[in-house]
Amino acid sequence: MILNSYTVLPVNDIEASIAWYRAALAFEPLYRHEGDEPGEPTNYAILERDGVRVHLILDEGLPEYPWAKAGMGYLYLRVTDAARLVEEVRARGVSLTRDLQQEPWGSLAFNLTDPSGNRIHLESWA
Repeated sequence: MILNSYTVLPVNDIEASIAWYRAALAFEPLYRHEGDEPGEPTNYAILERDGVRVHLILDEGLPEYPWAKAGMGYLYLRVTDAARLVEEVRARGVSLTRDLQQEPWGSLAFNLTDPSGNRIHLESWA
């Protein structure tokens, strides 16, 4: 049976992305994969906040991973309180891609864009 789903975001720089997700949204790194050969840089990481995990994969331009092009990802985070979270994000000095607004379907949401160009939509429902 299906137990869970994780988002894998392709990024240009794993360490810079870890730092951004930590600074912007308080995600903490759980795991770093150091590559398949000795001395290779980190090419995969798993971050977590409040039990939610986000995976990052390095865009290495490999033909067997055509989906792993940096900036092509979209992360939807359903949150308990978008108004409170947007204040937390602003206090951290993070630029919003779209300010907090009421959606036509009744939720409250805002958007961010990570350094690799992946879009992040954060939304809460009343």
